[in-house]
Amino acid sequence: MHENIEHLRGKIILHETDITSAERILAIFEEIRPHAVFHLAAESFVPTSFREPSRVAHNNIIGTIKIFEAARRFDDELESVQIACSSEQYGLVDPKEVPVIEDLKKNPFRPRSVYGITKCASEQIAWLYHNSYGVPSIITRGFNHEGPRRGIQFVTSVIHRQIVEILNKKSNKIIIGNPNAIRDFTHVKDTVNAYILLSEKKKYGEPFNISSGKGITIADYIKLAKNIYNIQADVYVDPKRLRPSEVPLLIGNNEKIIKETGWKPVRSVIDIIKEGVKYFQDHPEQLGIEAH
Repeated sequence: MHENIEHLRGKIILHETDITSAERILAIFEEIRPHAVFHLAAESFVPTSFREPSRVAHNNIIGTIKIFEAARRFDDELESVQIACSSEQYGLVDPKEVPVIEDLKKNPFRPRSVYGITKCASEQIAWLYHNSYGVPSIITRGFNHEGPRRGIQFVTSVIHRQIVEILNKKSNKIIIGNPNAIRDFTHVKDTVNAYILLSEKKKYGEPFNISSGKGITIADYIKLAKNIYNIQADVYVDPKRLRPSEVPLLIGNNEKIIKETGWKPVRSVIDIIKEGVKYFQDHPEQLGIEAH
């Protein structure tokens, strides 16, 4: 969404492309000759992968191959290619396993969506290109990272928008999907700092969880938001927002990245809520838009 980067107009150069276009990706790499690449391009909304599994698989997997092929061919000055993988790779986690660690012998992948499967594949692509061709792959498994400008279809934005509607006296209820899902929320700025730090420290070819190490149910997230703004509102579950196969629990162990880089999250869930609500207060044009 271009409006999300409007404040950077004149400070950055945009090269737009379909990441599955090998010709265009190669042309961009040849023109820029990057020192660092941050591969964040994907269909990242999990429900989309239930509705359009083939398109999501093609975009996320083939697109990643095209980017790593370009990195392999134009690697003279390339120092890092960070790939944003996902906690959804862990999928159906046993409560005894949390917080999950990067060791697949202790926490194997059990993805519950095509999206999760594409991220398992993407990580393997990054690993393969590092071990086979020496591409400087940086592999991150990001847990829920949230903040202002979060896509309106994601659960935190769904909640924040409805909080604003209630504060504006336009509604008296909050409608969500699964209230019992437990998630590990990290502020997007902390997550981006982790991407940069791992790239600068050249932690090649091995995965790192990026997480707060704490879990909260969606129901408790809403309760916390209601307390912050001193509002009363009933919470309703919309069956249409439920996934065909749910991931009940995701909490990440962040000890590895803390030990090897010194990174740690410095912002809280309360910061996420306050900044998210303020964003929609400042952008009323995004209220009342139906998320798909």
